[in-house]
Amino acid sequence: MDDAVILKAFKCVKRFITQNGNTIIEDIANEHGDDYIVYYDNDEDEMVIAKIRITDGEFPEEAFSRKKFEAIAAEYLSNLDKAIDAKIRGDVIDVRIINEDRGFLRHHKRFV
Repeated sequence: MDDAVILKAFKCVKRFITQNGNTIIEDIANEHGDDYIVYYDNDEDEMVIAKIRITDGEFPEEAFSRKKFEAIAAEYLSNLDKAIDAKIRGDVIDVRIINEDRGFLRHHKRFV
């Protein structure tokens, strides 16, 4: 998959998050090549760590485990300068690339 298409997909995800009234806090990528966007869901009053999955084939069917999410959330929270007082939710956002100008986005709230 072309890097420019992947970048467009990430921009699409960010636009989806902000158009729904949420505030993006940061993007994170771990040493395993996984990508996440951390944002604050203003309607739900929750901090969200969203796993981003981009494919040019079918949507991924593999589950995202609670254990993996908790490890990622714990690592993220341990690196913050100060403690936060908020609920934390795990979401998954999948993007299926249809062509270089089109994609299909699927958002799983409270996936884990």
